[in-house]
Parts: sequence; C-alpha cells; structure tokens
Amino acid sequence: MTIAERLFEIYDEITIESPCKLRGQEGIDYFERQFMNGNVITYIQDGELLGFLEFWKISYEQWGRICCYITLAHNEDLLSGNICLIANMWIKPDLRNGETFLHLGRTFLEKNKDATHFAAQQFRKAHKPFQIYTREEVLKHYKIS
Repeated sequence: MTIAERLFEIYDEITIESPCKLRGQEGIDYFERQFMNGNVITYIQDGELLGFLEFWKISYEQWGRICCYITLAHNEDLLSGNICLIANMWIKPDLRNGETFLHLGRTFLEKNKDATHFAAQQFRKAHKPFQIYTREEVLKHYKIS
C-alpha cells in the first residue's frame, strides 16, 4: 500500500459524510499530490504510519470562503497563501500527546514559519468551529524563534 493510499484510507475513516468528501481514486490522487507538494507531514516508525498532518497555505479570500462553508475547488492553489490551515490531522489513538504529536507539531511550525496566520477547523466544537492565531502568538507559545 502506498503512503497516498494509506492517507486516503485514514481520511475516509475519519471524515464525516458530505457531498464534498473525496472518493476512490480521486482521493488517492489528491493525497499523492499533497504528499509530493510537501503539504503532508508524516510520522512513520518501523514502516507503520503513526500520524499525519495535512496543511494548506491559503489566501485571505480562500479563508473567507472556508469560514462561510464554501468548498474550495480541488485545483486551487494550496501552496502560497499567507494563512497556514491545518486541513487534516490524525494520530494513532494510543500515541496522542506523545512523540508523534510533538514531531508533527514541530515539523509543521518549522516548515511554515513564514505564514502570517495559523488556522484550524474544529468540527467537533460547535461553539468555536475555527481557531486562528498570528505567527507571533504561535512562535511565542511554542518557544520557536
């Protein structure tokens, strides 16, 4: 099984059903592109995928559409915006809050120091579905210079 196939398999398991959910080969191709573009950080140990973090670098206009629940097209630029959005994150349940989480978080922040804002959607928190932080807030919090 390729890394793109495994990423898609996890995505398919953790993503709620919706008309926007990727299916079959389209999903595998999407994760292959994201992985090859460097937009997916993985943590693999002894050949097993223990966690991954997918991020997009989007524009303010794209962020506005996401906040209004307007789906981005599959061919939009996700590589060069000012906002770094965590699109998906998965860690094997028994390894959360450990080395896997630290590796994904550190690598994500190191790769995206140039972003002006960091954001994430929290589908399971209806009272606060979006989080956004400035670069300064994130770097100060995680003690990265």
